[in-house]
Amino acid sequence: MTATQGLLERIAGLRQRLEPLPSDGDAGAVVERLATDADQLGKALRSLQPMPIALPELPKELTAQTRRLLQDAQELLTEQRRLASFVKHESLAGYHNQTTTLLEAALHTVQTFPASAEGQVKSVCGVEAMLAVVKDRCGILDRSARIHARGEGRIDDLARRLTDIAAARAVDPTWFAELAQDLIDEAKRGEPLRWLTAAMSEPIRAVAAHAINVAQLLAHIVPHDFEWSTRPLTPIAAALLMDVGLVGLTMDEDRRRETHPSRGARMLEVVFPDSAITCAAVAAHHERPDGTGYPTGLTAEAIPNLAKLLHVADHYVTLLSDRPQRPALDTRAALTDTLVAAERGLLDREYAELLTQLSLYPIGSVVELIDGRIAIVIAVHSTRANVRAASRPVVAVLTDSFGLPYPRPEYLDLAVRDHGGIERGLSTAERRRMLAACDPEYSL
Repeated sequence: MTATQGLLERIAGLRQRLEPLPSDGDAGAVVERLATDADQLGKALRSLQPMPIALPELPKELTAQTRRLLQDAQELLTEQRRLASFVKHESLAGYHNQTTTLLEAALHTVQTFPASAEGQVKSVCGVEAMLAVVKDRCGILDRSARIHARGEGRIDDLARRLTDIAAARAVDPTWFAELAQDLIDEAKRGEPLRWLTAAMSEPIRAVAAHAINVAQLLAHIVPHDFEWSTRPLTPIAAALLMDVGLVGLTMDEDRRRETHPSRGARMLEVVFPDSAITCAAVAAHHERPDGTGYPTGLTAEAIPNLAKLLHVADHYVTLLSDRPQRPALDTRAALTDTLVAAERGLLDREYAELLTQLSLYPIGSVVELIDGRIAIVIAVHSTRANVRAASRPVVAVLTDSFGLPYPRPEYLDLAVRDHGGIERGLSTAERRRMLAACDPEYSL
């Protein structure tokens, strides 16, 4: 089998396999062979057709533009092969499959090239447009895969360290400070809140994912608090450690819930003997201002401020997560519930009000507009300047009211519009179903 035939057979199978292709030597040599051996290329392309079709022979001489097109196609094929090796999420795999199909269609189009140089120029323009779309999609897929890999890596790294702490093994505390600083930097850059998830069948990873979610929430709100804005690493690192007491517990749910704060504090005292502030906060992060919390029923005056902050953030993030007894709430309902709980004395009121800095729909929220279109929140307005603006952020509209993706997002500032607005936030399942085809980054 020639190198050309082998290459084209692999192109045909790539859509079904979605796995890295074996190397076929130097890419430049393959392209040169494609450009000079037009007869074999024509035969190979025709062999890819599912049904016999009478096709014209490719010209003996290919223009420089056509050869450059084939070089671009080979580079994109190599990129698709690279992406296939680390696309792990089902939404990303589907998007990758669609992109591969488009690349395959572009390569099939080569078989229609006419013999004349003038005709080739016209044909190349159409294929170039297809390859430009493939290139854009590869960029989106690459960014999305990196974001997903970053989140999964953080979950694994934190789960491993929490396991070590629970086993009283030495752990380098600088890792927690470095991750906390990374989360702060991401918040400063305006990166959206991305809620990580892990299967409940992997309890230690589920604990780690929740802790990271709480930590990244704090990275977005502590700059607005007078007490913690000058030392944000302390509360964020504490959030990463607050549920270490859940590691290894096998008792019933109520007993597990009630004992994990004090258990976790004791674990931290062993591994980090100089972290008294964090240990005290972990021990009390489920105490309530009205004295009905656990494990010791402290009242507001006796609860450390850091514990109050952790409790508020933990409460809000928990509402955004699926639980066996209820589905996840959207961000608007979660904020409302948190503020109501604070009014009832179950949470600290001042720290609960910090959450309003996120707005009802934080950056990165996927929402359905009143007209049925799907959009992503890309900026929020100050709630202090305009209370009404809390529910009317700046959005990038991705689909029409029928769910069909736009070629390019439409940007709207809902606060300056006389009509329209947000109907609701989308659940994780809805987000994945509706956005996997147009923006997989927000379907994760």
